Amino acid sequence: MPQEHIPLTLSVPVAGALLGLTRPTAYRLAENGGLPLVNLGGRRKVSTAELERRLGQSITLERLALAERQAAASLPQKKTARRAPSKVAADAPRHQA
Repeated sequence: MPQEHIPLTLSVPVAGALLGLTRPTAYRLAENGGLPLVNLGGRRKVSTAELERRLGQSITLERLALAERQAAASLPQKKTARRAPSKVAADAPRHQA
């Protein structure tokens, strides 16, 4: 379902992506007070209104959608355990082309 409005708060990675920052840099900036954080139930969120004020421009839905995709793409990938090939697969005859 496409988002139809700009949320009041953003995640740190999304706010960072809007600023062209990497995920670690966005968190570092947030820790140092460089992003306007709001604490909500133990979660740190970035105030959209304050970020727009600091940027001097509004955040458009298009820019927000792009930033959300970039933030999602920067998530660490889960490492999956590699399984050894089964004995049946290892002993199966190989077809030659």
